[in-house]
Order: sequence, then C-alpha cells, then structure tokens
Amino acid sequence: MDKSNLLNQNEGLNFDKFEKLTLELEEILDEENFIQKDCYLDWQRKFEPVYGKKHTNIHLYAIFAQIFYIAHLFIFQLLLKAPERLENNQSHFAQVRTIQEEFNKDFSTDISFLNPYFMPLFEFMEQNRVSFLEELKEFALKYILGRNIKSEYLFDYLFQMVLKPVLRHISGEFFTPPFLVKMMVKEAYDFGDKVLDPSCGTGNFLIEIVKSILSAKKSEKEENKALNNIYGFDINPMSIFLAIINIVLLVG
Repeated sequence: MDKSNLLNQNEGLNFDKFEKLTLELEEILDEENFIQKDCYLDWQRKFEPVYGKKHTNIHLYAIFAQIFYIAHLFIFQLLLKAPERLENNQSHFAQVRTIQEEFNKDFSTDISFLNPYFMPLFEFMEQNRVSFLEELKEFALKYILGRNIKSEYLFDYLFQMVLKPVLRHISGEFFTPPFLVKMMVKEAYDFGDKVLDPSCGTGNFLIEIVKSILSAKKSEKEENKALNNIYGFDINPMSIFLAIINIVLLVG
C-alpha cells in the first residue's frame, strides 16, 4: 500500500494540525524561557549525539514532547486491559503517571526513562496551559482511533511525517516498508536464532521476528526462549521507548 495515499485517506492523520500544535507549544516554551530549564538542558545533552547540536533545539523538543504524550494515550487505548483504571477526572499529568504504573504492572516493563525530560513540562502545562493539553489529546485520540495503519507501525508513520528529512538522515532514521521487512525476515530468520538489531529504531524488524515466533505454533517454553534471543539497540532513546510499546503490543 502506498504510504502517501494511506496518509491522505486517513482523516485521523491531520499533520497540519500537529504542526500547528508544535508551533503553539514552541511559543509557550519560548515565553517561559524553557531552554534554561534543567529538563530541557538534560534532553538536549541526551539527544545531541543523535541529531547534532544545530538540530537539537526547542522545535525538536516540542515534537518529541507531543509524541511522548501521544504514546501514553496509545498505551491507554490499545494496551491496558482495564481502561476504567484511568479516571476521567485525573489531571493529564496524573494520567500519564497512572498509565506508566499500569503498564509496568501489566507487562513488567518500565517506560519512565524519558520522564526527566518531559514530565516537568507537562506538570507546568497542567497548571498553566491545560487548554493546549486538551487540544493535543483531541488530536492524539483522532490519530490513534482513526488510523488505517496497523498499531505496531503507528509510530513509524508518525516519525516519518513530523520529522524533517534532514533530521532523519542525520540520525539514520529510515522507514523500511513492512512488506520488505517481512521478506527479509522470512529469508534470514530461523526460529530460535539469536538476533541483535544494532539500530532497531521503533522496532520494525524486531516486530516481524516476534510475529514469526508467535506464528510458529511452538510450546510456550520454546516460544519464550526464542523471544529471549531477540535484542534491539538504538542511540535514540525515543526510538527505544516506542519500540518497547510496539513489541509489547504484540506479545501482551
């Protein structure tokens, strides 16, 4: 399926709206002099090796902060088995905390390692700019629930659309079409092989290998052993964060 056609057909994928939200968030960050905040400076130090000093700026921070928030709504909508645990009257900040706790409880996986970079921002927004969070939440839910994209590829499409090509080229983030990934895994992977993807991104190849393992109809013991032979590494912490979510979606 042609990616551009898919994106144009999907009402939920309104990236003009995402860009508008990004610019609005940038203005807020500039007004509040966020570039002097510890959370931003720590984020900048962490991501400069990935994107370079020139591009690790407030614009990219605004994009990643929104992806961070969208990812938590994605977890809530598609992964947590008892969504009533998330109370409607909770603040946005508290909702993210609750989602992380429930994810850890359900899947024994910690996804809070990006918190130092983005949670102070959302705590500030909750107290001072809650209308922006409501707008972002509305966009995110339309994107998640209105997509024509398989859940495990949702963040690949999001990355492709919101990151400028120059940024993806600098960091080596290239989208491999699912049909090509499937063909390569079919040719190269045998059940039980030990696999390391040293630049796994959001996990496309790992996802396809996991699918291969789960479809092999082996015993639970053999299946778990094969899954434990799959490793992924990436220099981009955001990619690792999204890869974890994508893979848990399959095995959870």
